[in-house]
Amino acid sequence: MLVNHAVDYLRGMGVETVGLFAYPQLKDFYSKLGFKPDIDFALLCAENLGPIETAGAQTIEESRFQKISLFDSQFFGSDRSRLIESIVSEPGNAGYYISDRGHVLGYIAATIYESMAWLGPLICLPSRYDVAGKLISAVLAKIGRRRVYAVTSKTDSVLLDMFSSIAFKEEFTVTRMFMGIPEAKNCIYLAESLERG
Repeated sequence: MLVNHAVDYLRGMGVETVGLFAYPQLKDFYSKLGFKPDIDFALLCAENLGPIETAGAQTIEESRFQKISLFDSQFFGSDRSRLIESIVSEPGNAGYYISDRGHVLGYIAATIYESMAWLGPLICLPSRYDVAGKLISAVLAKIGRRRVYAVTSKTDSVLLDMFSSIAFKEEFTVTRMFMGIPEAKNCIYLAESLERG
């Protein structure tokens, strides 16, 4: 009843596509409610990372919020400007982007708590793993020696290898599911969190 109520509320607000991350034991439950499985995602974790070298990423400042949000919506398929701004503008959190001749190539944000942090969202142009690597390094350098989590597609072997090379380990897998037509486009992607995707 709660899930149906939430979906009805979203439909009433004009939302056409609803997505979620389902733990393995809940895939059948959500399927019966009309959600269709998409792809699997891994929750990755690392602790006490050593010093990280950084280069090339710029801090997201308020004057860049609109440009970053427009870039994000091209790939995510929806306006997440309030989410991005709420993360980046919060003191202590992090946000970086890389551009070329005024065009955004990718951005990352991180929510940083006292003892842990979440990487994401991250969106980069397809195949620009060089940009993704620089952005991840920039945010990890700011995070320091906290426990760090990231949620990424199990189909993105390059990104998974990148995280593995800096001591991230997979804790568990979830399945992204949609009710409606998925809007997300091809890009290099980290979810903001399991709760907000």
